[in-house]
Amino acid sequence: MARHRAPRLADLLAALEHDEHAVTGAICEAYGAGDVRRARRGLLAHHRKEPFPPRKERIGLALRDLRLWVEPAEDPAATSMSGIGSGWFGRHQPRPDGSSIATLWATVLGLPFYPLGAYLVSRAGRSVTVHGRVPLPSRARLARSAAWVIGSVALLSLVPGVLRQLGVVAR
Repeated sequence: MARHRAPRLADLLAALEHDEHAVTGAICEAYGAGDVRRARRGLLAHHRKEPFPPRKERIGLALRDLRLWVEPAEDPAATSMSGIGSGWFGRHQPRPDGSSIATLWATVLGLPFYPLGAYLVSRAGRSVTVHGRVPLPSRARLARSAAWVIGSVALLSLVPGVLRQLGVVAR
């Protein structure tokens, strides 16, 4: 996988060559060492500060191409019993070779409610082969944030009743 990513990264870093050589060097070093998360964080930080629009667009395209950021991962084995468990959903950035980015979701009644992670996968019928972990696609990140907000509000709404039951607050 790294062999396919290296030329694309080299093209991207060539686009960055101006006065931020230290940033580019740190990104290359992290990526070369296999620390794709640190490299991606560095590139995200660089993207926020990039003043030149064409270069900023190229960096943005590379950040959105999740295949550039694949890291080794164990097969998380989606399992479900009576609709409660985990399952694969989505086909993000599909390729002609049959591979795509799929998101593993926690499910209740077979419905996804919280993204657990995103993976580069190949599918054959109902079988899924995991090739590596990638950053969550933007919609899954949004769903994860929404789940945290909804869960927090739901939990906080229980606090007054619990406090009343414990006698801490008068009825």
